[in-house]
Amino acid sequence: MKKHIFIAIFIAFYSITFSQNQKIEYSFQDKNNHKCTSTLYIINNTESLYRINDERESGVDKNSNNDNMIYIYNDAISTISYSDRKKTITRIPLYKNEIIYSDLNSKIKYKLTGKKKKIYTYNCQEAKLNLNGRKYNIWFTPDVETNFGPFKINNLPGLIIELYEETNKTKITFKSIKKLTDLAEYNKYKKYIFSKTALSYNEYESKTVKVMTTKKSSMISKAKEFGATVNFSNDQSAFTEFIIDIPTNLVSELQKIN
Repeated sequence: MKKHIFIAIFIAFYSITFSQNQKIEYSFQDKNNHKCTSTLYIINNTESLYRINDERESGVDKNSNNDNMIYIYNDAISTISYSDRKKTITRIPLYKNEIIYSDLNSKIKYKLTGKKKKIYTYNCQEAKLNLNGRKYNIWFTPDVETNFGPFKINNLPGLIIELYEETNKTKITFKSIKKLTDLAEYNKYKKYIFSKTALSYNEYESKTVKVMTTKKSSMISKAKEFGATVNFSNDQSAFTEFIIDIPTNLVSELQKIN
């Protein structure tokens, strides 16, 4: 009897401590087929921090899918999203600067499709989300109890195992989960986020539209100096690929510039 009680207490204790601090590793792949790892830290199941572990420096590189040259905008901090129950603060490197902004989790409205499948050993369900100009296809598992996920994809009743964003062709795939015992990395990036003043989402939209329309105008002007022309796709993906959230009027404002 005592042995059974001890085992029950041990299991309960392990479950509680495991649910407090977790480290989830994902693989991350962007539209140009660049692959790296990304990490989701979950603390006490009340806050989280997600980071893309992209070690590349800003500059020009070759597309992994073809021989086209691509621009990379990155730095040592890379892309970070910090979330609590109410909001997500996102930090992105953009051109030679950074933008840090906040958005409410209450905006997130999922559609559960009813589809189910097994991924690895996990029983997964499908969810879809349209958020800030992006279309997410998500497979999550209720087998692991958490409400936090990559970027700001929070409030699902379980851990995200696969995520695919259709418009920017970004893919995130679960690799491993373990108990988080060393908080140094988490604290480092959380401290960085909170050392800055985050824009409201409306301020973020205004600033991003200004930065990107200025950038496009500059690119066209420089091309004209050399007697060249620059062609952009109608969806303006040459600009939107560098951000997570697309401001409501960004594409239409960019389309006006020729």
